[in-house]
Amino acid sequence: MSNKCLVCGKKLGFFTPKVKTKDGKYLCAYHANHFFGTNDDISTIPTDLANGLRTMTSQQIIHEITEYNVAEEKKQKEREDKLNGYRHMDLSTIASKIPGINLKKNEYAYYAYDQEINWLEERSKTSRINYGGLTGTIHIAKGLNYRLGSIKTDIKHETYLKQIFNGMVVLTNKRIILINQQGVKAYPFTRLLSTIPYDDGVVLCSESGKKVFPKFQE
Repeated sequence: MSNKCLVCGKKLGFFTPKVKTKDGKYLCAYHANHFFGTNDDISTIPTDLANGLRTMTSQQIIHEITEYNVAEEKKQKEREDKLNGYRHMDLSTIASKIPGINLKKNEYAYYAYDQEINWLEERSKTSRINYGGLTGTIHIAKGLNYRLGSIKTDIKHETYLKQIFNGMVVLTNKRIILINQQGVKAYPFTRLLSTIPYDDGVVLCSESGKKVFPKFQE
């Protein structure tokens, strides 16, 4: 017998991480952590979080989730309205310097995003796959053997994204800058050839063909 998550309706097995609400409903680990915890882990529910959710009814949980979604939608709309406003604004009127960061001559900041961004860059990896067919060995003399058979080596090329930095993002008229306590990562617009937008970030393509992916944290 399985129960269902009151948010997504997914069937929850006996060993599936979940928490039982005060009125006997169930909440899966993903939505428990996503809406009430600090991450989207699906493997477990922290004890203090589970204990708190057990004191709430399903209606209370749905109410809290609804308020959370409304607040997130409001934040997203405010960000979109702000960005849309920038498209029709004379950005020089809001340009400024940033304390603690050495901007270039005639470089000014236009926009700062108050959440951390993950900076991923495209990397390539080459691996060799060795294959050997049927083999045999002929003993010729002491310490001397002759091996019969075939060995084939295949080369496999793989492209992947590697996270190399994360921090708060600042947009200037010359660069995209990420800042954290360890340092600064910058991407000059002179390298930028095209962009590919996604729901969770944007891919920046340079003339050399290299791609980087500033990704919003979930």
